[in-house]
Amino acid sequence: MPSLVAAALACLVIFLGGRRLFAVLERTVKPLALGVAMALMGAVLVLPLVTRNSVSVTGDVVIAVAGSLSVLLYLFWMQLFGRLSAQSMFLTLFLSQVLTCAINAIISIANIYTVVATSIALPLVSTICLRVGQREHADERPSSEVPASQEGHGASTLMLVKLAAIVFAWGVIDHLFRSEFDAFMRTQVTTSPFAVAYHAAAFVVVVAAVAFAYALLAYRERFQFGHLYRMIFLLGLASILLLPIVLAGQATIVGYTCSVIMYQLVFLLVWVIAASVFRDSPTHAPGFFGLVYGFWSLGSLGGALFSSVFVQHLTMDNVHLIVFAAVLAVAVGYAVMFTEADANALVQIVPYKRKAPFKAKCQAVAQEYQLSPRETEIAMLIAQGRDSAHIEKKLFLSRSTVQTHRMHLYQKLDIHNRQELLDIIEAADAS
Repeated sequence: MPSLVAAALACLVIFLGGRRLFAVLERTVKPLALGVAMALMGAVLVLPLVTRNSVSVTGDVVIAVAGSLSVLLYLFWMQLFGRLSAQSMFLTLFLSQVLTCAINAIISIANIYTVVATSIALPLVSTICLRVGQREHADERPSSEVPASQEGHGASTLMLVKLAAIVFAWGVIDHLFRSEFDAFMRTQVTTSPFAVAYHAAAFVVVVAAVAFAYALLAYRERFQFGHLYRMIFLLGLASILLLPIVLAGQATIVGYTCSVIMYQLVFLLVWVIAASVFRDSPTHAPGFFGLVYGFWSLGSLGGALFSSVFVQHLTMDNVHLIVFAAVLAVAVGYAVMFTEADANALVQIVPYKRKAPFKAKCQAVAQEYQLSPRETEIAMLIAQGRDSAHIEKKLFLSRSTVQTHRMHLYQKLDIHNRQELLDIIEAADAS
């Protein structure tokens, strides 16, 4: 139900999106959505505790309403999120995931907590991060110095189709296997309806994983999102391959943990991609958001429908066939449908204040070592972690030309690898 409502609203955003829809929602729906969502969150968290679960909250209705409101809140949140610095982006996601996991580890409220908690945590934490960031950088750089437009990644129709397909596939895989691992955990680990132990373990592991991703992405300028996408692929593959072992009664916690971490990282990648588009292409951003969120929700809905009959017919005789089909789908999606190169091309959120010093340092190195303009361009791309194929495509050069320039560059700087180049750039005086 929540996925269906979310998908329908997201598709509505695609067709009605734009400045006009933003203006209407800003005046009417946004305050109402936030207030109702907070009221729902209070009801969902307090009522089961007060009544000791004797009164059943109408879960489907609450989830559906909260899910629809969360779509609208996500839409406004993306506007806000796209204005954050890279560090604030990942700090926001990290803190919101910690809050969501903490709620799950403390209180048993099935799926309701996810929809309601994230609809509050994400906009709230984003707002706090933005306010703090504005105070910190108010005197560092006037708004007039910020460029009106960046090097937009110009998401093509083909790229959008590929992204929608892979998001749908990951939504199906995530919801299907995470639901099965959750069911196995509840039946094998404890007979109670809520297992604090495994939720607490998942909470600790997820916090560690997201903190690790935050550290990489926020503090290493040249970290590429393809690395994060590779982690998602490997964790998804691990959770799928562990299903037969879990079905046999072994390594249940490991399978569930891999699945939960994969979900958190998919969440991280999907929302940062959407926020990147809000930053670079604000006019087309609502439609892009509707496409991404809609296909993610439809994928989750498909996974839920498949999961409803999955457990009843899952046996040791057919589990290997199901695992083979899932592994094949994930592998094809990763290698062909949406690759690491696509993830790197689609997400470009290097913060403004880091771009200028880095470029200035490269120019200082070029002047000191008398590099040609072409060698300077290649040096910057190498420092950013680009391989030869990317440099050839970016600068419209042949492979032999790139290799020749690289050789001359290394000779002039008396270096042998990229790390030595980075050391020279970091030590350069940009003034």
